[in-house]
Amino acid sequence: RNPQWRGGVTPLGVTLRREVDPLRADVLARDGYACRLCGGRDRLVIHHVLPVWARPDLVADPGNLAVVCTPCH
Repeated sequence: RNPQWRGGVTPLGVTLRREVDPLRADVLARDGYACRLCGGRDRLVIHHVLPVWARPDLVADPGNLAVVCTPCH
């Protein structure tokens, strides 16, 4: 493993993902505070349906965000 590897996190990615923070509460409420895949209610995260690297223009589009639990993510 390369010691320079940082898990695919880039400064641009961090900047783009910051746009999601203000949307978090609305997306959680929209999805009923439950994982879209299994219905679980613990350890929820916001997931980009289309990855940020593929569609940076959709980074803050609520339609491209889904609530999933950590195990499903």
